[in-house]
Formats: sequence, C-alpha cells, structure tokens
Amino acid sequence: MDFKTLEYYRKIYEKRSIRQAAAELYISPQGLSRTLYALEEELQVRLFERSVKGLEPTRAGDYFYQEAEKLLKSMHQTAFQVWSLYGEEEALRLVCSYGALSALPYSRILEFKRKYPEIHLQWREYPDLQAEQQLFEGDYEIGLLVKGEEPFGDRYESIDLFSRCIRILVYEGHPLYERERLTYQDLKDEPLIMEGNDFRIYEVFRKKCMDAGVYPEIVAETGDIGFCHELCAMKQGLSVTIDFVTEYIRTGGVKALPLEEPEILWTVQLVRHRANRLSPAAEKFFRYLCSEFEEKKENGRSHVKCT
Repeated sequence: MDFKTLEYYRKIYEKRSIRQAAAELYISPQGLSRTLYALEEELQVRLFERSVKGLEPTRAGDYFYQEAEKLLKSMHQTAFQVWSLYGEEEALRLVCSYGALSALPYSRILEFKRKYPEIHLQWREYPDLQAEQQLFEGDYEIGLLVKGEEPFGDRYESIDLFSRCIRILVYEGHPLYERERLTYQDLKDEPLIMEGNDFRIYEVFRKKCMDAGVYPEIVAETGDIGFCHELCAMKQGLSVTIDFVTEYIRTGGVKALPLEEPEILWTVQLVRHRANRLSPAAEKFFRYLCSEFEEKKENGRSHVKCT
C-alpha cells in the first residue's frame, strides 16, 4: 500500500465507479481495477459490493476511506512542511476568500513581492467556507479569510486586518431609490438577492437584520456577486453587496445605499495555525501584513474603510 494507492481508492470511493474514477485519474479502468483488487487482497477484506448499478462501499470500505483521508492529509501536510522549511527556494502558499485581495488591495501583495523578490508566492481564491477548509486541512500556511459570527477557535491565531461596509443595491424606479440611507425596517418584505451560505456575508447580514427585528426575504442566492448586481439591475429584487465591489463593477440603473447604524461590516482576517511552525517566507508575510495595518491604527486611522 502506498500514497498513490490511497489516492486511487479515495477517487473510486467518491465516484462509486471505476470508469469515472479512472477518467479523472487519467489511467485505464483495467489498471484501476487491478489496483483495487490488489488492495483488497492486501487487506484481506472486501471494500465494495459490485452490482450493475456500480460500487457500493462495505462497512470496511467506509472505515478505510475515513482512515485513508486522515493518512493523506497527514502526508500532504508533512510533505508541504518539508518543502516550505527546507526547499531550495523560499515558498509561500496563501489561501484567500473571494474578494479579499481586491479589498486589500492587491498592490500590497505587489509591494511585498518587490520587498522580498526571493519568495515564490502562490495564492488561490475560494468561497469563504471552502477557503477556511483548505487552511484548516493544512493545505496552506496562511489565510486571508472573511470573518464570521463565530471565532475560528483557540487552535488558530486570527488578526483583523481591515473591514469594508455592506451596502444595499437598489434599482432605479424602486421607491427606495431616492433615499440616501436605509433602515433595517426598509428591508422588511423586500425580495433580496445575495451570495449564498458558502459566504460569510450571508450569515453576518442575516444575523444583523434579525437583531434589528427583521427577517430578510432572500429570494435568490448565487456564488457570483457580479450576478447579484445584474439581477438587481433587471429589477428582480434588491441586492446585498460590499462597498468596494461597486468600485469595479459598474452596473447602470442601480445605486448602493448604506444602512443605518450599526453598519454591517465585511471583515478580512489574517489566520494561521497556532501549532504549526511557519516557514521563513510565511513568517515574513505574516509580519509584513500585521505591521502594515498596525501602523494605520497607531496613526489614528481606522482599519474600517467604507465608501
């Protein structure tokens, strides 16, 4: 049994099909079948029941999948730590919630790269909950993650870097369009379009509305905030957005209005595992961002920026 066998087994288990798993692994179904047969022979147990409908895991198969997942994560984390700490070049893997780098803004990342040209920076964006999962599973050292209602927990160090303000997008012709500011009561019974529950904005917005005694009527959820703007422009409902998004998504016939106090904030945090030793590259990046935003606070400038 080796690393590749565990990867192959995981794919078979998730697809419940030799043919589909083989296609995603770019190997032949015959070769994958032989690997599964050899694994069952080695373990001396049947992992799947075969039928014309496909593969159904046995109790042993379910248990082996859970244990294989743990082993694969551990092996990935170990390999990554070795590569990060002892590789020939300094490397940094950063995971981000969608929009975090745009709001940062990305020029801060470019400044870091100019300051430390020896560091090879790799970053990837995900919906908020997926970004958290990627960090928590150890695939990345540091995350720029959107803050939710609940803290990440004692196992993680999280630092608020900056906040932007949530806005309500109103289309031209709507009774609220000429207003300068909205109250929470204005949203009562209004059809709302927003990013879905893969994004922290969903829970933060709903919580603040309900605290104000309003249960929001969310009629459409999407993973694309730009589509929220489009649907609002087509008069399908009001939309929930973030102030900086309106700076680069220019949608005609709509206006972004602030809410009464208290403002609903969209906050980006810098997050890391407390137990994991950071690579030299990650340590530099962590200190760089902390110092950048700490300097703003010391100079009396708020980390909250709303437009």
